Amino acid sequence: MSDAARIEEIAAGFLARRDRGSWDAADQAGLDAWLDEATAHRVAWLRLQAAWTRADRLGALNAPSAAAVAPVRPRFLTPASMAAGLVGLLVVAGTASLAIGLRAEPHTYETEVGGRESVPLADGSRVELNTATRLRANVSRDPAPSGSTAARPISRSPTTRPTPSWSMPAAAG
Repeated sequence: MSDAARIEEIAAGFLARRDRGSWDAADQAGLDAWLDEATAHRVAWLRLQAAWTRADRLGALNAPSAAAVAPVRPRFLTPASMAAGLVGLLVVAGTASLAIGLRAEPHTYETEVGGRESVPLADGSRVELNTATRLRANVSRDPAPSGSTAARPISRSPTTRPTPSWSMPAAAG
């Protein structure tokens, strides 16, 4: 090993010990004595110390900043997104409650034996009921599904005469 390489190795050892934090007065006295021995020692020390300082600066540039280390709150939990979600939930709940509240309850219309009646329905249509007839009508604004124009039996009471009871879908108005 050449003298220059050996001098730089000793200077690097002093720098490493000082950087580790275990540097005391005896170490400082040893460095001062070594620097005073030769100009080559002082040149090697100053060159390595300058390189060490530049390396520390580069390391500081690469270190994560406090902003990068701070915990990141998920973007979807911002106050604006939470408010938008709440508004959406209220709209859905309001729509559902209106749909349930506005659902038409079926109406039942009956005539006695020998009776005859003309009944107006909520959609504006009329139904003629003849003797001993019972009609259950559920009128809505929705058009009737296709194929629903046929009458369907609803129920028969075992205590009455076996006359058919039919449910006729109301015409869409």
